Amino acid sequence: MIFSFRLYWQKKVREDEKRTAVLSGYLDRIMEGQYDTLMQHDTGSELEDSIYKAVVLLREEREQAQGAKKNLADNMADLSHQLKTPAASIGLTLSLLKKKAWDEETKQDIGRMEGQVGHLQHLVGSMLTLSRLDAGVLELEEKEFDLEEMLVDAVQPFVRQMEEKGICFGIQGADGISLSGDFGWCSEAFGNIIKNCVEHTPEQGNISIACRDNPIYTEIVIQDSGRGFDEADLPHLFERFYRGAGFSKDSAGIGLALAKSIIEKENGTVTAKNTETGGAGFYIKFYHCH
Repeated sequence: MIFSFRLYWQKKVREDEKRTAVLSGYLDRIMEGQYDTLMQHDTGSELEDSIYKAVVLLREEREQAQGAKKNLADNMADLSHQLKTPAASIGLTLSLLKKKAWDEETKQDIGRMEGQVGHLQHLVGSMLTLSRLDAGVLELEEKEFDLEEMLVDAVQPFVRQMEEKGICFGIQGADGISLSGDFGWCSEAFGNIIKNCVEHTPEQGNISIACRDNPIYTEIVIQDSGRGFDEADLPHLFERFYRGAGFSKDSAGIGLALAKSIIEKENGTVTAKNTETGGAGFYIKFYHCH
């Protein structure tokens, strides 16, 4: 009798372990987004029924959230298209007006308006990109590219501004390093970070980019010789529309947020802190294992 009870108990324990393993595997699949049904022999109990109902509810909420993000991205695309046309028209009109015989003060006013139109166009484009990233509909290439070439491409729009301010700029350690990702969007992300450094670096200052590679990740460190960050701003630097102390009056507070979103999409991380010499430092890592 004792022997029979032991056999029964061992069988029950094995069945419970099997049942637990099945439910555990099912929950793991849920966490990975696989909303399949339970196995046939597990559909009878109240626990499995409750789990299945919860899964259906989660799936519906997830699909609704994805749909809402997709609609937002579509609406932003439509809005961007509607805004780009009149902005381009205004820019062209201002450009033609500058050619007329205005007095110097009027020409300066027209120039400032041109700058604001350009700022508006950049803002609209950035908002569109962020909404597409949020919705997961921004397609990024997965292609190997040269790191140094990408960094040179990212800094090109700011070369003239750096020359005017007498800023010394250099890239070290990037030669021979390759990354896998989207060349254009990585250049966009680094361009936003470099732009921030250029704006906050004084005349005759320095901006440096140092790179190093190891089997786990590639690290790119961008530093400037500006005044650095206020301690109160550091936790919020990559938040959208955040404008801390010393930010440019024309800044919308979206460039660093966009850079962070793109870098994370490319299996990377970005952090910021003050350097030992007091300037700003941005630390980017791209991990090799996806």
